[in-house]
Amino acid sequence: MPIEYEFLQRALLSLGVGALIGLEREYTKKQQTVGLRSFALVSLLGCISVLLSQPLLFPLPIELPYLPYLGLIIVIGYAFLVYYFMAKKQFFGITTTLALPLTYLFGMFIGYGLFLDAIIAAVLLTLLLYSRRYSHIFVSHLTEVELADALQFAIVLFVIYPILPDAPLAILGVDLMLKRFVEIIIVLSVMSFLGFIAIRLVGQRILPLTGFLAGFVSALSVIATFCNHSRDRGADPWTFSAGVSAASISSLLGDVIILAYACAPLLLLLFPAYLIMMAALVVASLPFFRHKEHSDFRVELGQPFSVLYGAKFALAFFIVLIVTQYVSAFGSGALLVASFLAGLASVTSVVVSIALQVSSGTLPVTEGARAVFVATFAGLIAKMGVLAFAASPELKKKSLPVLAVAMIAGLVALLLTV
Repeated sequence: MPIEYEFLQRALLSLGVGALIGLEREYTKKQQTVGLRSFALVSLLGCISVLLSQPLLFPLPIELPYLPYLGLIIVIGYAFLVYYFMAKKQFFGITTTLALPLTYLFGMFIGYGLFLDAIIAAVLLTLLLYSRRYSHIFVSHLTEVELADALQFAIVLFVIYPILPDAPLAILGVDLMLKRFVEIIIVLSVMSFLGFIAIRLVGQRILPLTGFLAGFVSALSVIATFCNHSRDRGADPWTFSAGVSAASISSLLGDVIILAYACAPLLLLLFPAYLIMMAALVVASLPFFRHKEHSDFRVELGQPFSVLYGAKFALAFFIVLIVTQYVSAFGSGALLVASFLAGLASVTSVVVSIALQVSSGTLPVTEGARAVFVATFAGLIAKMGVLAFAASPELKKKSLPVLAVAMIAGLVALLLTV
């Protein structure tokens, strides 16, 4: 590649990276001091300073090894000068001040030939800057308990998890891959958190969307809440039915995500059944999705990063693991019965337990697939039981047949595939 073309490529890419960040700053903040052109030039300055510091593309008459670092100091000074003048105008935001040196560093990345790194970093920074309004909305609604739970979760993730042993631990005669199990709890917490934060950001006015997002946290609790509100004066059974179906879909989707992470062979066997069940729920529920608002409705979600929640799940999981591993010695029939009974209380515990046993080789994948499906089947029965006892007659009439259709469709798909 000619040197001129290589130089043009790096110059244009550095301008583009800086312009992307500057476009967001100029659009969001209506900047008059620093905007698209300023950020583009700062990024280009970082790129050229690297090219002038060492002979990367062309020979240099003089060596300037410290030029990029000198340029960085100048950009930092310029950024704080910008902050000073903006502060005189009663504007005290420091985000732009911090973004300018980062943009210079991204230009340096491009100068060194780290094109993909610079592009990824610039896109992430732009998304972070653009999310300002949404992050402020979310943080303003955080409670002290939720913040404490998030800090405790960070300790588990960044302090405790790295020091856990990779080898399985023998606990009460059960070989437990502790690190793998904690990884799955982290995945569960992240899924719950995404649903939790989405509800905080978009509100709870559209019941189907609320049901889908909250279903990642606890589908059974959400359906119970729907059932209680379905008896309210003026409650629309159509939209509550849509919420029940949406929560059931996200519950199944959550199990699919767990299986994809914990045991891919198990997912390959079960995916057709899960896909058929979710498709049946969607098709059978299409008449329900009218997206009406229910102004008095609210789903109270537990903190997804709660260490106490994680401890309760760990205890439930360990009990299920011991029971399923013990009864599997008595044949597949005993394992299916145990999975069904455990699935009535917590499908996720069974999914994680069976997935870890299959991945460790202590349980055949076919038997594991049947056990997971039986637990899923039990989970749908538990949801139907809540509907039968707590829902209004109109909600029962609409939602119970939908869940029954999903169960039958999944059972047929399982029999044809496993």
